Amino acid sequence: LILHPYDPSYEWTADIQQGINTAFKHSNALVAPSIEYLDSKRIHEKSYYESFKLFLNLKYENYHFDGIIVSDDKALRFIKSFDSELVKNVPIVAIGINDKNASLTSLSEAVHIVYEEDNILDNIKLITKIRPNIKKLYLLSDNSMTSSFVRGEIKTHIRQFKNIELVELTAETLEQAQEVLIRASENDAVLLTHFNH
Repeated sequence: LILHPYDPSYEWTADIQQGINTAFKHSNALVAPSIEYLDSKRIHEKSYYESFKLFLNLKYENYHFDGIIVSDDKALRFIKSFDSELVKNVPIVAIGINDKNASLTSLSEAVHIVYEEDNILDNIKLITKIRPNIKKLYLLSDNSMTSSFVRGEIKTHIRQFKNIELVELTAETLEQAQEVLIRASENDAVLLTHFNH
């Protein structure tokens, strides 16, 4: 089972799936993946995810997975909340994970988590070299789970730079963010993370 948090038209998801396909192709193993998409960029209601669990249980009722791959934090949290024999004691690989405290040992002993590294501190240092008189760093991100982890890391690192005010633009549309950014000083900078509105 391959479980992605976003729909297949999302470039990040397509790239991850292409990498998985390439790895399977080069493994010389006979692999028949079942790929599912949570579509969590569009759908946020808890009832949807409960229905999705029922859907998976019905669809794969008489099926045994040899392994599970989940991409991103949203899919990891979903699979962790999935109290089903379908996923218990099955080897799991989680990729693109931002939550450094993530764990799946409640489901399986055979777990491997690949964490995403964003090099936030290096990016802020680079910004201060390019803009030595910076007063404000505008953070453009969305309200996704991934963005919340990244924002937390940015807030931790920005404390080292006492002269920089962090201005968060998270609930704004692209047009609203543009209205704010058009008034920014030429010494200030924008840090774009995950932004899908």
